[in-house]
This record gives sequence, C-alpha cells and structure tokens, in this order.
Amino acid sequence: MGAVPGREPVLARWCSVAERDIVIVEDSERNASLCRCPGCPTTDGCMSGRGGRLYCSRGQTDCDPSGRGCLCSDCPVSMENRLGGRYFCIEGAAR
Repeated sequence: MGAVPGREPVLARWCSVAERDIVIVEDSERNASLCRCPGCPTTDGCMSGRGGRLYCSRGQTDCDPSGRGCLCSDCPVSMENRLGGRYFCIEGAAR
C-alpha cells in the first residue's frame, strides 16, 4: 500500500518512541464542549476553579486530585479518538 497523493499519512498507535510524542486529541472548542471532565468524580475544587477539562489533549492538571473514579472511557472525546487510557488529568495527555 503506497502513499496517496494529497493525503497525509496516518500514524498507528504503535509508533516509534519519537512519534509517540504527537498529540492525538485536538484541543478544540468542539472537543471541550463534549468533554466530561467537569462532571468527573476525580475533578476537585482546584480543578473546577481553573475550568479544567480536556486533559486527554492538554495534559495533566497542576492540581493534586485523588483518583475517585474516571469518566474517560465513557467520554465522547475519548470514544471518538479511540483512546484506551484513563485518568488523563493525573497521568497526562493521550499519546
């Protein structure tokens, strides 16, 4: 299967270490509006006060939350981007 003119190549999830640093979830208003982070049991007062959301794209919070449950696997953003991880607010952005 060769390259298709005019189309960007799609990277697989099992890319080399250097390629795994590519962000796979777009930080967009659309994704932010679909994000379930604000209603998550792990979201604490610090995170809420900062308007925290879309950790799968933006990376982990500067707050110090305790893992009290995770909605990532049921989040439309996670499902649409086929993310396998959880607790992005603690572990960091999906890569």
